Amino acid sequence: MTFINLVAPVYCNVKQFGAVGDGVTDDSAAITAAIASLPATIITTLNPGGILYFPPGTYKTSGVALNSLYNVMVLGAGSASVIAPTSGAIGIYLLGCQRCRISSLTVDGTLYGAATGISINGNFDGRYDNLLIKAMTGDGIFVQGDNPSFEEHYWNSVTCRNNGGYGYHYQRTTSIDRGGSHFVGLKILWDGTGLGGIYLESTLGAATIADHWFTDVVVDSYVSTYGIRIKDFVHIFFTSLWVGGTYNSASAILMEGACYGIYFNGLYTINIGSGAGTYDMSINGTSHDVLIENAILDGTASTTAALHVGSTGANIELGKYVLPLSTVPLTDTTSALFNRSYSLQGEPVLFVTNQSTTFGCVGLDDAGNPGKQKWIRNNNGSFQIVNTAYNTTLFRVDDGGYTVVGNTLNLNGFSSLLSGTGAPGTGLGAVGDFYFRQDTPGTSLQRLYVKTASAVWTELLAPTVSATAVAIAASGTIATAGIDVSRVAPTGNVASIVLASGTVTGQTCQVVNESAFTVTFAASGTSHVADGVSAIIAANRKMDFTWDGGTSLWYHS
Repeated sequence: MTFINLVAPVYCNVKQFGAVGDGVTDDSAAITAAIASLPATIITTLNPGGILYFPPGTYKTSGVALNSLYNVMVLGAGSASVIAPTSGAIGIYLLGCQRCRISSLTVDGTLYGAATGISINGNFDGRYDNLLIKAMTGDGIFVQGDNPSFEEHYWNSVTCRNNGGYGYHYQRTTSIDRGGSHFVGLKILWDGTGLGGIYLESTLGAATIADHWFTDVVVDSYVSTYGIRIKDFVHIFFTSLWVGGTYNSASAILMEGACYGIYFNGLYTINIGSGAGTYDMSINGTSHDVLIENAILDGTASTTAALHVGSTGANIELGKYVLPLSTVPLTDTTSALFNRSYSLQGEPVLFVTNQSTTFGCVGLDDAGNPGKQKWIRNNNGSFQIVNTAYNTTLFRVDDGGYTVVGNTLNLNGFSSLLSGTGAPGTGLGAVGDFYFRQDTPGTSLQRLYVKTASAVWTELLAPTVSATAVAIAASGTIATAGIDVSRVAPTGNVASIVLASGTVTGQTCQVVNESAFTVTFAASGTSHVADGVSAIIAANRKMDFTWDGGTSLWYHS
């Protein structure tokens, strides 16, 4: 039988190594000695690790540095345990560690002007909870995410306040995926200084995988910077996020470079800044595949727009959203949103933007009849229904009216309106159907037919033409009642002709002179022709008239 000697974790109270914790005495040497007493390496998982305990007190130190340690916890007694780094120092620094933990203490730069609260360059499966990091001249938390020991970090109940750099700054300089970070309960607050709340950056100038999950996050009151800035990062997920501040000519949330796979669900953001380019969120560069769900996009009258998309990337989608301030437009780049759902202020339930001219915005399928799908698109302001093969427009609605393509429009299930060139054939359509000749609209020969019997089409709009050309004499009257084309054939030049009054505004009448002589009308008060004696129909010519009931005059073209 093999026996394994299990060793309990080493417990190191820094005061047992000479630390004072009065905020004045330099406790650096005592803390270093306590760390040196911990198990030295991470060679074996049988290494019991240890606890580096800071009792209540304020510990002036040049830094708590853990180098290549395994399963070590830096533990305080809550807010009463304060790490006070000296000027330019890092409060707690982890390099090449595994499964180390920092818990229940404060890192405070107020006393001596420390540079960074917590700096990490390698801590696989690291845990951090119940922390307050404040008043650093630089970042509250800085993670250099390239260490080969991998960067898997789990943060819970962490507050970064009034730091001169970023509250949380994660940087990548290589393309190798080294893991990611998980946050639950992160607060990043500004009290008069700071570059921004969260900065996730790659220095490669290209998309870099650096998975991050954020849940229950508050970034509040930064001024003229960014609440959240993401540069060239891939796979970032936010759930329950609050971002607010005064970001003048800037964005509360900025995505730039080649970001993709970015997800927001449960977002409230407000930018109370001013100046051109003041947004709640901007998506720039070539960023793509961004999904925003359940968002409240707030602002002031000075906000340029809630959402700006300057990116050339695709698949930037907005789900349910609310604009509390009605004077703030949703976006100043509408065409860049490939899909947006609905607002609670009465906008469309679904808003979809076409990604190209060759694919439909919306495809409607029939689960019971595969392959019978239809497509709906907006093509240059024309609403269109396209056939299954997406190569023929079946129905189109323009600002000026609608068009049925395919020759048939069914009217309430009883009659169909057909169209074509030339007269309808006797075998076309059914009794009660209508037929419109496409080669005649807008001309005197326009035709509308109704099918009155199985093989009979009857014209409805055939023009009425006077049976004979009237040999009108001087001072004669040309008839217009019920006549679309009135024919005249004087035997000589005639003058003082009267055109009989019309019956309804818009009535038209065409006068055809079939003779070799001229026809001159009487003065307008007599002839009912607006320009009177100036209206002359030359030999073998016609003149088109339209009746205006308001002036009781005919006007001609």
